[in-house]
Amino acid sequence: GMPFGTARNFAAKQAMDGGFQYLAFLDADNIPDDPNCYLRLRDTNLPLISGVYRQRFPPFRIAAFNETRDASGRLGAGELPPFQWGTIVAADYVPTGSMLIRRDLLAAVVARFKHPFVWTLEPFNGPEEPARSEDYDFCNKARQLGIQPMLHTGVTFGHEVAGRLRAEDGAIEWGLFETPTQAVTAVDTIRLVARGA
Repeated sequence: GMPFGTARNFAAKQAMDGGFQYLAFLDADNIPDDPNCYLRLRDTNLPLISGVYRQRFPPFRIAAFNETRDASGRLGAGELPPFQWGTIVAADYVPTGSMLIRRDLLAAVVARFKHPFVWTLEPFNGPEEPARSEDYDFCNKARQLGIQPMLHTGVTFGHEVAGRLRAEDGAIEWGLFETPTQAVTAVDTIRLVARGA
């Protein structure tokens, strides 16, 4: 398969060329809890909003965060402040795996930055800055344009860990495997084969 940033840029170009009003991403390992999830995101009329799911690895944090800096100025990922499930909350960075982007924002990002999504294994700002994922990169560009990324905590997704990782509490419903180690190893092996690695 294509690298994350390349694949998302291809989808963005197709959405712009096709005249679509929204670009929705649903990653293969995210399982919507509601078949109308993207209609619910669209009905907010927000330019950048994502549903909520948890990371696939311990401690299974919510896959959205606020930017922090330590005493030396190094970038970090801070927890979201407490929220009530079902509400829409601001976050510096929300995940692309369940993201909905309105056309006007996508057009503005393309016009200013050319490539909306960049995945890098190299630091952007010298060795003190961490590598950035494509969702971090897109949210950062949106924020530079004055758009606040939002997280709809009432639109939830399970995250595949060869079982189902529930967004609300991070509990894993195992199904196919007896232990987390068997499950994560199997899923990662399947993904490497599927990606041609």
